[in-house]
Amino acid sequence: MGRVLLGVASGLVLGLLFFGALWWTVRGLPRSGRPAFRMGMSFLLRIALLGLGLFLVARLGRVELISAVPGLLAARVAFVERVRVGRGRAAAGEAPKEARWS
Repeated sequence: MGRVLLGVASGLVLGLLFFGALWWTVRGLPRSGRPAFRMGMSFLLRIALLGLGLFLVARLGRVELISAVPGLLAARVAFVERVRVGRGRAAAGEAPKEARWS
């Protein structure tokens, strides 16, 4: 059970880093002088860090690697929900909040 929890926690951390960096990149595109370059470099760095993280988790064992997938998906769901809630507030006429967890 501890190995599964370690894998899920690892996947959650990797997912939060991956999708957090994606969110930060997309929010910075309007201020960027070279948005295509920024998006491309962000993609390469995010994939490299995710690959490295999954490689390190795989070295712990198959159980940890397989159980990291639900953690990655949970991080994705959390970010999608956060963006969706932010859009709903803006559509309702509320002032949009800055990128923070409330």
